[in-house]
Amino acid sequence: MATPVILEHLTRVAPLGLRFWDALTNTFISDGLAVQAVPKLTSGVYLGKPAIAFSNRSGVFVFHALPGLREAEFGAGDDAYWNTPPAQKDFIVTVTDALLRFLPFSLNLKAPVHRILDFACAGGTPTPELPNQPDGIVPLFSAPGRNPPGGMAVLRAGIVQGSGAPARWAMVEAYSKNIILARGMTDSNGQVALFFPYPKIVLNNPMDNRPPLTEQTWPVDLKVYSALSPPAGDAPDLCEVVSQPEADPLRELSPDKPLQTLDLTFGQELVVKTKNQSELFLA
Repeated sequence: MATPVILEHLTRVAPLGLRFWDALTNTFISDGLAVQAVPKLTSGVYLGKPAIAFSNRSGVFVFHALPGLREAEFGAGDDAYWNTPPAQKDFIVTVTDALLRFLPFSLNLKAPVHRILDFACAGGTPTPELPNQPDGIVPLFSAPGRNPPGGMAVLRAGIVQGSGAPARWAMVEAYSKNIILARGMTDSNGQVALFFPYPKIVLNNPMDNRPPLTEQTWPVDLKVYSALSPPAGDAPDLCEVVSQPEADPLRELSPDKPLQTLDLTFGQELVVKTKNQSELFLA
């Protein structure tokens, strides 16, 4: 049998791969997401078609044919290639959800990147990490209109600045006894919904009888991170969102009184707002 002669050996390197994680269902999400990238330019707007990422069987969104990376994409992709990788280029990646479960956002990234991107900002990723959060993910944030699975706790708020303007793209966190329960983001109207499992039932005395589940309550504290000049656009830069300074939500206005610990009751949505107001005001 004749030995085949290899005339040419072609390789293709995927310059960028992303995985998106939903903390509510504790799963990677690939269905319904549209993930696109354009070069980040210093001289004007990119006028070409955006590169589109497609999800593979592992739920990783993979980019090919990123503008300006053709030579890098046809490299060997071996250890020698990544020991001296080609020069990286800047891209803006936009993520939207056709099923309206998640809020839109954008990322400023460099490519090519070896293996799946481990999302991080200049100030670090959102901390502390949520329960069961895996490595190598980009977080997704639930839209206020999302329908949560049954048996989940729900916290809602319409958040506004002291001027009365909506606190757009603010980061919101819920804690119980200093343990983080959920992290979310307000939409363009300042509305936010946090969905999370109920905290564990803790009895003051092991000999006490457990009250009915419908009477169980848990303490919840809210943290809000919001800048006076919020991130711009309809798909805010996620690093700008998570890097905003902490703001002071108010329990009462005139004089300002800070928000106190809230009571979460099983089976009841917790709606947070400033006293005698329909929204939650920030100092």
